[in-house]
Amino acid sequence: AVVSTQSTGELDVEETSKIYRRACMTHLAKKPQIHLDWAAFEERRGQMEVAREALNHIDGTMPGLIAVTLRRAGLERRCGNTQQGADILLAALTASKGGTREFWTLKYLNYCNFILGQPEVGEKLLEEEVEANQNSMRLYAKLLDMQNYKPHSPVDVTKAVTIFQRALESKLSAEEKAVFSHRRLTFLEEHSDSIEAIIIAYQDHVDNWKPVEQKRADQAKEKKLVPGNKQSWTSRGYSANSYSKQPQLQQQNYNYQAGYQQQQQQHWYSQQQQQQQYRSY
Repeated sequence: AVVSTQSTGELDVEETSKIYRRACMTHLAKKPQIHLDWAAFEERRGQMEVAREALNHIDGTMPGLIAVTLRRAGLERRCGNTQQGADILLAALTASKGGTREFWTLKYLNYCNFILGQPEVGEKLLEEEVEANQNSMRLYAKLLDMQNYKPHSPVDVTKAVTIFQRALESKLSAEEKAVFSHRRLTFLEEHSDSIEAIIIAYQDHVDNWKPVEQKRADQAKEKKLVPGNKQSWTSRGYSANSYSKQPQLQQQNYNYQAGYQQQQQQHWYSQQQQQQQYRSY
């Protein structure tokens, strides 16, 4: 859609803009990629309202696309409208279901932390989501990270231990709970002033969660797997070290510079793919 003048060979931006508009509004109204290209073209030349129009158009035609929503929020952030960007992410979270709800929760949380500078807003929402969705390992892990890595603040051991206990009493699988139990031991060794608390946690791990870890290791041997392999050890698709399945988080290496290859587009914009599982920590 790039047009140059015959005399100088320079880019004719106005004519290119007209071609993008005609394509998106008339001929390719349901093609997300060209709308993203149009929005990027207009933003680069400072036409923020036109870029916003392009994104809003495809969002109205095909609502709920992850790449479009992220670009809309990013555009508002780059325009200095940080609260509007937050509102876009919150709207996506409110409308989401299943695995995509976890995805948008973390996106909104990070935005509140790093863009708005309001971690308390994100933390309150995260508490609510953890309470409503007690089988999300990622949300429990994020809650712990927010508690343990607050800048210029000492670690609140009591609160962290409470979060660990909530995870161990939740609807997580036994394998996931074993991971949290092991992480609790490491945390207490590093931060707790009570050797008694460490001993109690250690005994609980040996009695209740060590057998789970051993069973998983035995199954791995039977399947000729080694710890750390990216293949799944549980029916929910979790592995010990990294996510093995991560469709909408990776979004096929969500890469603006690569020009959104066609194969990536088909993956991103499939709403069925958005219901697949995430990898765990």
